Amino acid sequence: MDGLMMDYPLTITAMLRRTESMFRHKEIVSRRVDKTLERSTYGEALGRARRLASGLEQLGIGRGDRVATLCWNHLRHLEAYFGVPSSGAVLHTLNLRLHPDELAYIATHAGDVALIVDQSLVPLAEQLRGRTPFRHVIVVRDDTGTQIPVPDGALDYEAVVASGDPAYAYPELAESDAVMRSSTPCIAPHSASRVRQASERSACLILAKIISIGFRSGL
Repeated sequence: MDGLMMDYPLTITAMLRRTESMFRHKEIVSRRVDKTLERSTYGEALGRARRLASGLEQLGIGRGDRVATLCWNHLRHLEAYFGVPSSGAVLHTLNLRLHPDELAYIATHAGDVALIVDQSLVPLAEQLRGRTPFRHVIVVRDDTGTQIPVPDGALDYEAVVASGDPAYAYPELAESDAVMRSSTPCIAPHSASRVRQASERSACLILAKIISIGFRSGL
């Protein structure tokens, strides 16, 4: 017999809908490359994340496709953290401290079809050119007032967001859908050092965040 209490799927889209309806006024503060602070709200960030999801779909990025990020910890990266998996794609955060050879191996092994990269990290991304399956490279400008052109063949992150539909309806996701992919160095006995990768399910990601909040709250 199935239980009837709390029969609700733990999906990232459900979490974002709740955030939009109840916490859209909550402030987000992040630091730019020039060390100045940028202030926004969850309502603004999730609105842009929705448009990013729509813009990626228009680029032909579909359900289950892997989208890599090579970014610092800032507001635009948070938008991708929400927007990419909510579209049905899988967010793959690359560790920018790894050697380019390792990054190329990781992105190829994961089958990443797109890369979202900070302008300051474009020189690192250029070392992956021709060694990865990226169909699209999307550059997040540093927002310092310098109008440095994006590399040939790359897309401007703001243009992708602007092209998205603000009324875009997220697809229905299952708890078992992969939403994020992570990589950790792995050294096994009698084998060469390589990076082990794992895909996180939507429900597991949400439960991990709930547990993390509980620990920080002293529960």
